[in-house]
Amino acid sequence: MLKKGQIFFIITISIFLLAVTVSAAEVHLAWDPSSGNVTGYHIYYASSSGAYSNKYIDAGNVTDYVVTDLQPDSAYYFVVRAFNSAGESGNSNEVSWPNVTVNATPNTADNPGINVLFKVNIKPAPQKTVTYQWDFQDGSPSQKTTSSSINHKFNKAKKYQVRLSIIFVNGTSIKKTVNLKINDQKPAAPLINPTVKLTQS
Repeated sequence: MLKKGQIFFIITISIFLLAVTVSAAEVHLAWDPSSGNVTGYHIYYASSSGAYSNKYIDAGNVTDYVVTDLQPDSAYYFVVRAFNSAGESGNSNEVSWPNVTVNATPNTADNPGINVLFKVNIKPAPQKTVTYQWDFQDGSPSQKTTSSSINHKFNKAKKYQVRLSIIFVNGTSIKKTVNLKINDQKPAAPLINPTVKLTQS
């Protein structure tokens, strides 16, 4: 019998395929099969992370499903739960759509005072302008921009967890964290001993 929470770590959900049209969007989700006696899977989705209601899609006893009629330029979060006559499992891992990656160059630096370039990639690309809100976690004010890239100088040696909120035109958002490490490397001593020559003038 399936007990609530039994397979919390067994279902792994991933965005397998993305497709967008002008009027609506769809996302193809795929997940690992759960162990035990499984009748099928429920897909829950919401516009905010963790804010799932009692409404769900009954995907049947399959391990992939296409969710249709999504609104372009909107954020969605998905989890999957296995179920049988005894009830549902816990949530799978959560995935967000659109798929967002953030690159920091460099993501490790030897000394403070380094300029780091952050670039955001959103797939599928938004059809309308989005807002990027950056919190660099170094005591500087947060910054808002409509550009998908930004430079920032880090003046202290530490590990940073830079926080980014990508805000779509309808107010939904996707949040990301970027790990960054700035070392405090002291200048090395000269490696070669100097040679002094005595000359007479």
